[in-house]
Amino acid sequence: MPDGTVARALDELGPVQDHFGHPLPVERQLLDDRGRAEPWRDVLVLLTGGLRARRAETGTHPTDRRSAAVRRAFLGDRKEFLDPRWTAGLLREYELRPARDLASRLVDDMLAQSRRVALRKLRVDPRTGGYRLFSRLHLRDDDRYYRLGEESKAEIGLRVHPLASVARQLGLLTADTARGGALTLTDHARTSLDVMP
Repeated sequence: MPDGTVARALDELGPVQDHFGHPLPVERQLLDDRGRAEPWRDVLVLLTGGLRARRAETGTHPTDRRSAAVRRAFLGDRKEFLDPRWTAGLLREYELRPARDLASRLVDDMLAQSRRVALRKLRVDPRTGGYRLFSRLHLRDDDRYYRLGEESKAEIGLRVHPLASVARQLGLLTADTARGGALTLTDHARTSLDVMP
């Protein structure tokens, strides 16, 4: 992690948007920059979305109809862990603090998220009556986390919920209240996908 504050490290990035509010390819430049230490480079990629979200929240982003739709697709409908709005809040909290403090907070948050996901997958083993916890990361009695096994390099499977969330943000799906909130194609989606009603 670099010495100095988060703000000083972010100043080195330069602008993340042009004067029209369009994103500059900062993430691509960061990922191509092999001279930066890898963990911090990945943190900067994450924080870039937070910088753009903060600009959208402060009203310094274009306000035409198309920009509003792009902003909604970028920011999403609700605050999610590690999304641009969450990251913008993290920037507000840590901007004037040392970068090492932010890194420590991110590690704590990622470990807590890993634990939440593992607990959601908790199942009762019908053979033994005990619990099965599907996780490679475990918290032991000494308050330390231990990794059991390596992560697979296989492709990540696409799940329906994230796909539906992205489709809603892009205006392709909408919740039909007459059908109990079931997702249906919007007119925009029907036209774009050339689907008959």
